Amino acid sequence: METGAEAVTLTLENTGEMAITNFELNTGDDSAKFTVTEPEDGDYCNELVNDTLPAESSCVFNLALSDQAVVDEEYTFQTTGDDASNSPVSLTVTAAEAPFEAVIDLAQTGQTPTSPLDLTAVGITSADGNACLNGNGALVGCGVPWAYNGAAEQEEPLTPATRFELGEGAEADCIIDNLTGLMWPQDANDYNGGGTQTWTDALTAATDPNVIGDGNANNFTLCGHDDWRMPNIVELKSLLNLGQASQADWLNDPNAVLSDGSDAFANIADGRYWSSSTYAPDTDFAWLVSMDDGHVPADSKGSGYQVLPVRGPVGN
Repeated sequence: METGAEAVTLTLENTGEMAITNFELNTGDDSAKFTVTEPEDGDYCNELVNDTLPAESSCVFNLALSDQAVVDEEYTFQTTGDDASNSPVSLTVTAAEAPFEAVIDLAQTGQTPTSPLDLTAVGITSADGNACLNGNGALVGCGVPWAYNGAAEQEEPLTPATRFELGEGAEADCIIDNLTGLMWPQDANDYNGGGTQTWTDALTAATDPNVIGDGNANNFTLCGHDDWRMPNIVELKSLLNLGQASQADWLNDPNAVLSDGSDAFANIADGRYWSSSTYAPDTDFAWLVSMDDGHVPADSKGSGYQVLPVRGPVGN
């Protein structure tokens, strides 16, 4: 029996011709290790009269381990009554750890499964709204829109109504991603003029090694903030939409980024961008994201690639 799990419903029947007097549930040395409650459905022990269970009647109850039970220990549940041929009735259980259950909210990827590729085989047609034709004329999943709000009956949207938004005031030159809470430069050329750097130079050019530098031993400052850093590989990959042939074209096009009125980036190059994540099989390498087709390679930290700084999360 699992600790902290839902109770099980048990039934004790008096099949004899005599009533059982002084009928008691949960007696014995381990009584504190169990909890007995009334089931939602069932007669419970309504047929008891003055602690007497009449002949040919039953007692229905819920049984669970209490918070005093210790995992892997054995406990005996006991029920007693006078004039019962088999009193006490005992049930021995071993306390087991209840399975851990948790809900993890994951950001939408903008895509739905595309297997099988020919969705007509499972009855999906272009009329379903989430399908389109590939180059061979077969239906494939086009993907869920980034700002998909879910079914109308849902009280809360699944994702923000608008994903990418320009900041306000001093942050007007930056984009806030409402899906991740991260802040990015709106113009990729604002950092290092869009030029390339080695992975090491990008990190060590700052006075704080955890804060990205501008190449001149000063912290990079934009939108009133100087806590910019090189994004890790998960953060950088969050910008990808693998339903698009070119990530750079998609991110830079104000008419193509999203259909929800989101703001677009500027000067995202169709090349590779450094992440701060080291490549574990060879620590002289680090992970990159290619903003052309979205693939994720690794290369020597001494190679020169562009950097798109990030800060946050800053909230929605």
